[in-house]
Amino acid sequence: MADLTPEQLTELKQRLLDRYNHLRRDIYDELKKIGREEDFKDLAGEVHDPGDASVADEIFEANIETINTLALELRRVEEALTRLAQGTYGECIACGEDIGYPRLSVEPDALRCITCQERFEKRQPVRPTTL
Repeated sequence: MADLTPEQLTELKQRLLDRYNHLRRDIYDELKKIGREEDFKDLAGEVHDPGDASVADEIFEANIETINTLALELRRVEEALTRLAQGTYGECIACGEDIGYPRLSVEPDALRCITCQERFEKRQPVRPTTL
C-alpha cells in the first residue's frame, strides 16, 4: 500500500464511502426521474404531439447519459474501496509507484500517479464535444 499514514487512510476511506453513498442516491434519483418521464412519454404518445414526444425523448436520453456517467464513477469508487481492502490502494497501476497523498486527496479513486496519468491522457483519442 502507498506510504500513507493511518489518519490519511481513514480520511480517504471516509471520503470514498461518502462519495459512494452520494452517487447511489444520485443514481436512484435519476432513475425516479426516468419513471416520471416515461409517464410523460406515454402521455405525449397518446396526444400524438411530435414536439412533446421529441422533448420527452431528449430528456430521457439525457437522464440515461447522466446515469451512465454516475455509474462509471460509482464503479471507480467501488474499485478504490476494494484496493483499499486488499492493501493495494495508492499504488499506480502503470508503474507500481506510490500515487501519493496530495493526488489522492484531490482524486481519492485515482489509478495512476501524475506522470503515468499524463502519459495515459496523451494516448487517448480526443472525443468531439459536439456533433
